[in-house]
Amino acid sequence: MGIFPLLMLAGSPHVSHSKLLHYRMNPNTPIQPDDHEVRTCRIGPMSESEYALQTQEVQQAVQQVAAGEAHENEVEILAQSVSASIHAVQDEVLACARRFLLNGGLPLEQVSRSLDRLHEGNGQESLERTAQHVESVRRATIHKILFGLNLAMEETLINHARHGNRDPRRMIGVRYWIDEEGKMHVVSWDEGQGFDPTDVPDPRSDEALEKVNGRGRLLSARFTDVFEDGAEGPSGKFGTSVHMAVQLSGLDARPEEPGDPAGPSMLDTYVRKAVQNLAAETPTNA
Repeated sequence: MGIFPLLMLAGSPHVSHSKLLHYRMNPNTPIQPDDHEVRTCRIGPMSESEYALQTQEVQQAVQQVAAGEAHENEVEILAQSVSASIHAVQDEVLACARRFLLNGGLPLEQVSRSLDRLHEGNGQESLERTAQHVESVRRATIHKILFGLNLAMEETLINHARHGNRDPRRMIGVRYWIDEEGKMHVVSWDEGQGFDPTDVPDPRSDEALEKVNGRGRLLSARFTDVFEDGAEGPSGKFGTSVHMAVQLSGLDARPEEPGDPAGPSMLDTYVRKAVQNLAAETPTNA
């Protein structure tokens, strides 16, 4: 294997020191990161040299935040200044989840059986299908499974920047892992002063119905299995961290409606939506 690949691995948060020793003693072993290991990444903080290269608009917004004089417009400008880093973190977490699903978390045979149930439910006979077709459905299904996680991450990380840190010279921390039951966990925190979730207006109230924002947390909780506020930020105050989790594997044994084991599984629901999307994208001959 040589020393250079080992040096590259030593700088990776995805491979433990015990694995480095294993790879050194067994040089023909394929290198595979462990999806169950906890991985960390961060957004920011913006350094002084980076700050000096920002537009005048961003610099002025930072100064107003520091002076406690910022309005919503300035805070939004600063949140957008870290949006590229936020999307990079989303891509990293989603890539880990997608790899897990493709490497056994969502076997092709589960998708094929779900397609059989879908045809039977529509009064059709099970059709012979190619491996290419099943793989296409699996990839579309994975996109559906990860939709809620992606939505919740974007909403949460933007909130850390907009309402928690406000100042891009503060850091947002993220760690993520997949547990032994196939559930993806993401914990994020900011360096702000926290908030009381009970003070957040209910977006379903009559007063909030005409507002264009304020529904992100409600949607995030709707599309995840776990969505909890915590106090993991450096200040130790409640409302500086969020723990979210989404079940990735075992969806074929999970009823869509709790308490109705005879009904469709969560996987059946995802597969049905994936098939509908694929059919809508397939051009028809005139």
